[in-house]
Amino acid sequence: RRETFFMDSMQTPYSTLRKALNLINPDVDPSNPQDAAYVSSGYAPMTVRWVQAAMRGYAGLDEAMKELPAAGGVGVVSGGGGGGRWVDVEQRWPPESLVEALKRKRGPSLGALAKKWTEESRGGGSNDGSSTMEEKPVLLVYFVGGVTFMELAALRFLSRRPSFPYSVVCCTTEIVNGGTLLRSLSCQYLMSFSTTLKK
Repeated sequence: RRETFFMDSMQTPYSTLRKALNLINPDVDPSNPQDAAYVSSGYAPMTVRWVQAAMRGYAGLDEAMKELPAAGGVGVVSGGGGGGRWVDVEQRWPPESLVEALKRKRGPSLGALAKKWTEESRGGGSNDGSSTMEEKPVLLVYFVGGVTFMELAALRFLSRRPSFPYSVVCCTTEIVNGGTLLRSLSCQYLMSFSTTLKK
């Protein structure tokens, strides 16, 4: 209990994100899981929580958005701090440049788009909020730099839920596990060590 109090009293970027995105959920019911935190017995990966936030829109996540790293320049809508807006522009025809696309007002959330798509595909029929895997539109989630098996398991859990409006497909540059992480760290260490020796 004392450790938890100490962690909550520290204001770090992670603590802000942990609270805003509800990353730790100790009340996961293993017999009837309703949350993506089920895959790791109480911890939901941050990337999965951002996907869930995109479903409902980013309302109420202003403080968390400030903690995200944002490259300065094109496409960053900053509310102060280091964070900015994620690029979530809707595709159009004919294609337009990213600069022009980002000048437009942000469209509906991904969840609203999925609901609209489902209603149109059903011919305007009623939607009870659940759909089968065959009916769901596909959501591509890209991980540049790698993704862990836990993140994949959590996204797979979300995708299989009838209440989640998309079938998730993950694209990544690498699957990250303990071995690949240590190899990348050792390569970086060796490169910096050899650079030091050359000086």
